[in-house]
Amino acid sequence: MKLFIISVKLLLFSLFLSGCTSEDLELLQNERNQLERRVQVLEQEVAELSKNTQKLANLNGTLTLSYLEKRETYRFIPDEIVLQLIPHNDSIAINKVNKGTVVEVFDYVDVNGEIWLYAGIPVFDNPVNMKGWIKESDTQLYSLEKQAMVIQPVVIKKGTSVYKVEISNQSEAVEPFLLEDEQICFVSDRQGEHVALGCADDSSYIVHKHEIVYPDVK
Repeated sequence: MKLFIISVKLLLFSLFLSGCTSEDLELLQNERNQLERRVQVLEQEVAELSKNTQKLANLNGTLTLSYLEKRETYRFIPDEIVLQLIPHNDSIAINKVNKGTVVEVFDYVDVNGEIWLYAGIPVFDNPVNMKGWIKESDTQLYSLEKQAMVIQPVVIKKGTSVYKVEISNQSEAVEPFLLEDEQICFVSDRQGEHVALGCADDSSYIVHKHEIVYPDVK
């Protein structure tokens, strides 16, 4: 429908051009160019949707899911991977999971002989596409030894002494103050005894490394 409306607009522009001044023509041509670019974007989106729909159609009836006893609550992601819509290598990627993330695991499933995890990733803004499927083989056991490598999520508790800084210039910190509310954050830098954090309210803080609370090792 969007493509049809834009095509009609382009046709009307073509019919209207003959009676315009040079300035009008320039403005109209710029708008025409914008509409043509929108058409290209929409065509790409339609092609991508068609491809993803075909993927799901091809997968119909090929999966056998055997739910297993839950093991660890958390798993560590050593390298960036994608969060899949369904537990299949050719599934649709709905999000990315950054290196150093600790994911919460809700289910362990044997899918045609391969172990997949239904997991949730940390949320710092909108809770969109935050749960999906990853392969167990792309994760590692989350342990105390791994905590020094964790990027997200980490927590700083209410009452923690912090330096609030601009996220674009974390080298210039103001005087420390006590945090009024608990914050869920990600690690943006580690320097000696201190850690720079970006948090869910778009704030950035520097705290002592011992003030950071990591996900529990269970």
